[in-house]
Amino acid sequence: TQPNYTLAAGALVSSGPTTIVQSTISGNSVVGADASAAAVADGVVFLPGTPAQLDHATITANTGLNGVQVAGGTVSVLATLVGGPCRDAALYTSAGYNLESPGNTCGFTQPGDTPNVADPRLGPLTDNGGPTYTHLPAVLSPAVNAAGAVCPAEDQRGTARPQGIACDIGAVEAVVPGACNGTVGGGAGAGAAQALPAAALVLGWLRARRR
Repeated sequence: TQPNYTLAAGALVSSGPTTIVQSTISGNSVVGADASAAAVADGVVFLPGTPAQLDHATITANTGLNGVQVAGGTVSVLATLVGGPCRDAALYTSAGYNLESPGNTCGFTQPGDTPNVADPRLGPLTDNGGPTYTHLPAVLSPAVNAAGAVCPAEDQRGTARPQGIACDIGAVEAVVPGACNGTVGGGAGAGAAQALPAAALVLGWLRARRR
């Protein structure tokens, strides 16, 4: 980009009503822009008068400046993982179940919101199935089972949601091995059947120890 740009985004500049759902915005940067300018971000810039919504999105690993910048208006944020910082926190309206890592710059204060996460435990941007690259949460990621019971039927890859006891924050649903619910392994019965052999092995080991 040109030096001292006052309007720049590594991924997207939104100049009209925008909804970003189940999408990953990652690995973007702005080179040569004025960091103190009114609207500069390595991830997304929302311009004045542009109502916008982030819904089950993952915005992370965008290096250099702001992850998200709102130059005016407001942005509704739901079940979204933001690798901060956000600029102008007062312009974000949390609908809950958002995660910010690191820091607390987005004004996420609603039920289910989790700011100041040191490590969201995301895998690298790679092919995790589906048509596009994504960041897959680790099984112990704070994003897993942290987005409540209501979410889109599938994640960005086309994997069914939820996979665990609740939906995951962000664009990608982690597949938890041995999860016992109606969406894994052909139903709750199948999940329970998968778990039984492991339980039997543990019981067998305990009996052997008692002899």
